[in-house]
Amino acid sequence: MVSAVNRRKALALLLLLNRINRRKKRVWVHELNQRRRQRGAFYQLVAELQFDSELHRKYFRMTPLQMDYILSMIGSELQKQDTNYRKSIEPKQRLAVTLRFLATGESFRSLAFAYRLGRKTVADSVYMTCRAIVQKLLNTYMPKPTEEAWREIAAGFWEKWQFPNCIGAIDGKHITIQAPANSGSQFFNYKNTFSIVLLALVDADSRFRLIQVGDFGRSSDGGVYANSDLGVGMDDRTLNVPKDCPLPGTNQYGDVPFMMERRLRQQREVLERERETADKIAARAFAQQYLADLLPSVFSSLRDHGYFYDPVERDLETSFLPWMMTGVSEALEKRNAARTVLDMLIRDVAEQRLELHQPLLE
Repeated sequence: MVSAVNRRKALALLLLLNRINRRKKRVWVHELNQRRRQRGAFYQLVAELQFDSELHRKYFRMTPLQMDYILSMIGSELQKQDTNYRKSIEPKQRLAVTLRFLATGESFRSLAFAYRLGRKTVADSVYMTCRAIVQKLLNTYMPKPTEEAWREIAAGFWEKWQFPNCIGAIDGKHITIQAPANSGSQFFNYKNTFSIVLLALVDADSRFRLIQVGDFGRSSDGGVYANSDLGVGMDDRTLNVPKDCPLPGTNQYGDVPFMMERRLRQQREVLERERETADKIAARAFAQQYLADLLPSVFSSLRDHGYFYDPVERDLETSFLPWMMTGVSEALEKRNAARTVLDMLIRDVAEQRLELHQPLLE
C-alpha cells in the first residue's frame, strides 16, 4: 500500500516537472533592446547632438548645458539600482526620453522603438522625471510671487508692451487626452474633444509665473480661474499683489487697481452666465426625462382611439384586403363547383362501365 502511494507521488512529481519544463521561458529583455548601446537613439543620435548646440535645441528644445543642469538637479531621483539580470537605465537617458516626449508629444511606443526601451520603461521614465522636476525645481523657478516680483512683472509689461498696472497675461489651453473610463462628459470640451485645462499666468517675457493643471475640459477659463489657487488668492488678497496706484501721467485721477483685480470682476460675470447656462441645461434635462415617460402613454392612447393612422395601412384594411378576400372566396367557390361536377361525371362513367361488364362477371 505504501509503495503504491509513493509511486503515485513520484508520477505526479514527474508530470509537474515536465509541465514546468515545457513552459515558454519569459524574455527578461527583448532581443532588440539588448542592442540598445549599439543601435539605440540615446547612444547614437543624442551622443552626436552633444556637439551641435543648435540641433540639440531643435531636438530637445534646450541646449546641452541646460539639459546637463537639469540632470545635475534631479539625477539622483532618476537613479535605479542594477540587478543580476539587467542594468538600470541611466538618469540622462530617462531625462532624454522625457524631454523628447515633452518637446514633440511623440507616443510612448514610438519612443520605445527609437531608444530600444520597453514601452512601460518609457512611461515610467516620463512619470518619474516629471515628478522629480516638480519636486526639485518648482519652488525654485516658480515660487509664490512676492510684492516685489509683482512690481517687477508690471514694470516689464510697461517697458516692453506699454501696458500699465499689468501683473500678468493669463489664458487657458485645452490639452487633448483620451477620455478616462466612466468619466461621462466631464472632460468633453466645446471643441468636441476630451481634454484637461492648463491655465497659465506669464510675465512680459512669456515666462510662466503661476500655473493650474488638470481641470476638467468642460470648464471654461473663467471657471478654472475662479477655482484655482490664483483665483482664490486674488479674491482673498493673499498673493501679495501691490496696492492700487495711479497710471503713468494720470495722478490727478487717483489710484487704479492692477489688472488682475478687473479680471476678477470679469470672471464673476462669466461664472454667473455659466450658472445660468447650467440651470437651463438642468431644466431641459428634467423636462426631457419627464416627457420621455409621458409622451409614449399619450400617443398610445390617441392611437388606440383612432386619432393617428397610417394612410397606406388604412387603404389596405378598407379597400385592398376586402377586395382580395372576395376574389379568393369566388375562386374557391368556382373550384368547389368544378370539383363537384367532375366527381359526378366520374361516378356516372364508373356506373356505366359496371353495367356493361356485369354479364361477363356472371
